[in-house]
Amino acid sequence: MTSIPRFNVITDLAVTVFAVGSLLVVSVAATRLGAEPQSLRWTFWIGVSMGLVSFPIVAGIERLLTPVVPRKSLRTWLMHYQLNMLLGVSFAVAGAISAMAISALSHHFHLGIIDLRFAAGHGAWAVVGVFMLSTLICDFFYYWYHRSLHTFPVLWQIHKLHHMDPQMDVVTVGRQNWIEGFTHTLFAITLPALLFKLDQVNFFDAGVTGATIGIVASCWGPFFHANVKLHLGKAAVLLQAPQLHRIHHSRLPQHQDKNFVNYFPIWDLLFGTYYRPARDEYPPTGVEGEKEVDSLLEAELLTLREWRRMFRGWRRRDSVPV
Repeated sequence: MTSIPRFNVITDLAVTVFAVGSLLVVSVAATRLGAEPQSLRWTFWIGVSMGLVSFPIVAGIERLLTPVVPRKSLRTWLMHYQLNMLLGVSFAVAGAISAMAISALSHHFHLGIIDLRFAAGHGAWAVVGVFMLSTLICDFFYYWYHRSLHTFPVLWQIHKLHHMDPQMDVVTVGRQNWIEGFTHTLFAITLPALLFKLDQVNFFDAGVTGATIGIVASCWGPFFHANVKLHLGKAAVLLQAPQLHRIHHSRLPQHQDKNFVNYFPIWDLLFGTYYRPARDEYPPTGVEGEKEVDSLLEAELLTLREWRRMFRGWRRRDSVPV
């Protein structure tokens, strides 16, 4: 690891504290503003627990296992952690807006066209069943949302920052532009909430089973981005894992547009985008031809900068006489 000037370390730590504090304040405010539905409130606390608990847990485990590529420097790791915290702020604001919009719409329209509620109580099996069903449905919507980010150039500029990391690891999970918090909430969380009625469970209030599910769920995103050599063998068709997701982030042409899901590869299998890696297949990550960002500000402005370039290019082409 390269040495870091003392002033830079102090500054980076101060920015990190500010980002974490912002996440806590905005998340508390968001849960009070967006009282319903509870599934959206759940996403706020997943984000908070992921930032304050899950990263230390998963990062610690990551350090104990064999890495695929050299680990990030402290300064680079902190910048990525800051991006994760600010993305949490974006999700909290987007979730509050979405919850208020759904609450307002529910007074005028019949929401939840398909009723999939089945749990009469909060027993262990009911909690597990609710989690599995809601996750499977949300993963379906996330699959198509994620796939669209890779398909349409305008949307790719929102998502590109996430893929540009050449040292994919735990903190790559929230290495995303703030705009993605709003688009993700709209298409992968709000839309399912409008179409389906699902049992609402606050997992952290549902006993040991619920708390375990809550902790695992909050650790899941950091886990499958981890910089570790971990091969699941035949189980890779059942569950997302670091090697499977590394294929999604690969810069190699044979891996492009593969493995889009967050939890269950069934949607990749059904829609023809599943790629099962070989035992020792750990490709390099990043986006070919893209220069890595050097600062938090550059990362947060990347999408706006790229959109500006795109629109300027379109205008130039339109102005060329035929």
